[in-house]
Amino acid sequence: MGAGGDGSAGGDRSAGDLLRDADAVARALPPTSSRADRVLVACDDRYRFAVCLLAAWQTGRVVALPPNGQPGTIRRFAAEDGATIVLGDGDQISGLDVRGVLAQPGATPTFACRGFEGDRRLAIVFTSGSTGAPEAWTKTAAQLLGEARLLSEVFGVGPGDRILATLPPQHIYGLLFGVLLPLTSGAAFLRSIPFHAESVAARARESSATVLVSVPAHLKYLAALERSEAPRFRLLFSSGAPLDALLAQALPRLAHEAHEILGSTETGGMASRRPAVEECWRPLPGVHVEAGPEGRLLLDSPFVDASASRPFQCADRIELAADGAFRHLGRLDDVVKVAGKRLALSDLERMLRAIEGVRDAAALAVSTDAARGAEVWAAVAGQGLAPSAIREALFQQLDPVLLPRRLRIVDQLPAGENGKPTRAMLLSLFDPASGRRDLTLARRAHQRTPSAELVEFEGEVPSDLFWFRGHFESYPILPGVVQLNQLVMAECRRLWPELGGLRRLSRVKFRKPIGTGDRIALSLKREHAALAVSYQITRAGESCSSGTLEFEGHRP
Repeated sequence: MGAGGDGSAGGDRSAGDLLRDADAVARALPPTSSRADRVLVACDDRYRFAVCLLAAWQTGRVVALPPNGQPGTIRRFAAEDGATIVLGDGDQISGLDVRGVLAQPGATPTFACRGFEGDRRLAIVFTSGSTGAPEAWTKTAAQLLGEARLLSEVFGVGPGDRILATLPPQHIYGLLFGVLLPLTSGAAFLRSIPFHAESVAARARESSATVLVSVPAHLKYLAALERSEAPRFRLLFSSGAPLDALLAQALPRLAHEAHEILGSTETGGMASRRPAVEECWRPLPGVHVEAGPEGRLLLDSPFVDASASRPFQCADRIELAADGAFRHLGRLDDVVKVAGKRLALSDLERMLRAIEGVRDAAALAVSTDAARGAEVWAAVAGQGLAPSAIREALFQQLDPVLLPRRLRIVDQLPAGENGKPTRAMLLSLFDPASGRRDLTLARRAHQRTPSAELVEFEGEVPSDLFWFRGHFESYPILPGVVQLNQLVMAECRRLWPELGGLRRLSRVKFRKPIGTGDRIALSLKREHAALAVSYQITRAGESCSSGTLEFEGHRP
């Protein structure tokens, strides 16, 4: 069993420290009862997260993992069951702050680290919300720990490895690969959760990490680093969304061996493949796959709920290959009917990504009162793109009625903690019919020197902004993508149009949430010798977010 260490706050910990700290948290929990068997864990630090897992399990409790770590989400999920205990390590989380518990001198641990019966319930995890509202799924010891042990055996992860994960452990992929895999294999894991490319590279160098667990939304920026800056790992895992062909071809720069994992919250891991080497997916050992009507993936797996009927009907579309492998063709639940014609949103996204200049794309179906019943909206990320050119390219492949009714071009698609945009995030990119108030600040200062410019803005965040809808109901906060697009990028374009399109973001950090009615200040600093602008958003003198935007400049 490994423990975390990467020079972050709290320092390195050994396996013995992990058991001792888990014992301390277990002692701090109230006695169990029939109404208090759930512990909601909301820790940003991966080591403290692991401590809380073991403490809850040691006391016979089930761990509930919210779909994200936002304070409003934590409060809402805790309120649904007044007996739920909240374990956290953040200032805005109401519950038992494990930082205080772990700061006390440790007693001799009595932690038994005993095994669990296979059918014992260990966790409640939620789907990401990328296709709708998050759904809860209960996981047993056989499902979670059994899969973690299998992953260790199949991919050769062991005590000599150090695992760096760029996504939080609340979701099934981050939980399995970032926490349970090292705990069951004896590997060490990094306690911090870096996801910006420069931070990942720095943590990898500092810790001599050998295994990277990430998602395509993070990998594409890591692969864009200069060769001298990019880290290199023994193993790399990617999941959560398909790898596009260009990114798959770039992965050998980052790792000696890369694996793409196909799975879901409902099913756990189903299959793997070597990106840019294998087109087909190969089921994991013990997993059996068949194709049903319409190509529906029919699954028999030890990691699916034992009470579910067999074969388990997945929402994926597949085509079987001759050697037991299969091709993944998208999802059945992304097929929409528009005026009686069928369209798979995943197919539309592939068409959009194939258009020159498009870096990423996302599509969604929106119900309407019109006779066609539904319409398709699409958002694409890239620079120098014209909506007419995108529609013309799609017109060559699609029936006109299936063309996106609304098309939004952005510098970067939003992404949740697991690297995928939720439906609410995608909807927030579009102007609803009722209109939208733009987020604007008043300029209060503009200083120029021969080498640089500093521009400062100030204003209040309106409470009726469209961007607050659904983000989140009980604790509305301003999404980071809105801060970047509506404030930082918008002002940069107005001030310095000669900078051209955005090339990449670096050192971006979101430290404090911005809520309704907050009075905030924005500062932009541009060094004339560089095609870059550094920014900082503050509230009452405290930094809420900061980073650097690097631009391409206008090409001759």
